[in-house]
Amino acid sequence: MNPLYIAGDSYSGLIIPTLALEIDRSIELGEKIFSGLKGYIAGNPLTGGQFDTDSQIPYFHAMGLVSDELYKNARENCGGKYSAPLNAVCAEAVQAINNCTRDINKQYILDPACPDDDLLSPKTVAETDGTSRLMLESADFLLGSKCAEALYILSYAWGNDDTVQESLGIRKGTIGAWKRYSHALPYNYDIQSVVDYHSRLATKGYRALIYRAATTMLLYPMLAHKHGLDTST
Repeated sequence: MNPLYIAGDSYSGLIIPTLALEIDRSIELGEKIFSGLKGYIAGNPLTGGQFDTDSQIPYFHAMGLVSDELYKNARENCGGKYSAPLNAVCAEAVQAINNCTRDINKQYILDPACPDDDLLSPKTVAETDGTSRLMLESADFLLGSKCAEALYILSYAWGNDDTVQESLGIRKGTIGAWKRYSHALPYNYDIQSVVDYHSRLATKGYRALIYRAATTMLLYPMLAHKHGLDTST
């Protein structure tokens, strides 16, 4: 039986340990289809709950983005609970840090701050009289932009092209204007945190490799992983 490692990144940080534990349960029930499970790998994974949000301010401080004074004030008045301040002094301390970091590129802190993805998609996508026109407009935009995310604008030209949609078997008029992200899907968020999943898998002897880029703080800084794993072990 070949060794099996469940792997993924980003949002799948909630799914990977959950799936690994389900596979472990199937093994205990005598099912052999995934009996080679040895562990799991997670890159830049979401941990869930307050671990992700509350670790952002310590991350800002660790990366030198806020002063010792601001961080000390927040730490002493918030007790490490920054996502939902319980008193006015804590709320003011958190707001002061938010004011200092609001222009930080959360995807990659060494890059300049960029507009949201919705701002990168041209309003003319659904109205343009041809993909070539949009591509030419996009080219001018890209040449003048320092944002890596600006390249995403080309995906709107591609995804909304009639020829592309036809080749993909999309029936005309069924999806409207295509977007990179859709927040309209019905979805039940029933896993608030996977710290307990990590703990149970570690107790069972499964190996775990959890890694992340040190220059991104979007939703799930490394401090959340470290704190969660320290708590679970």
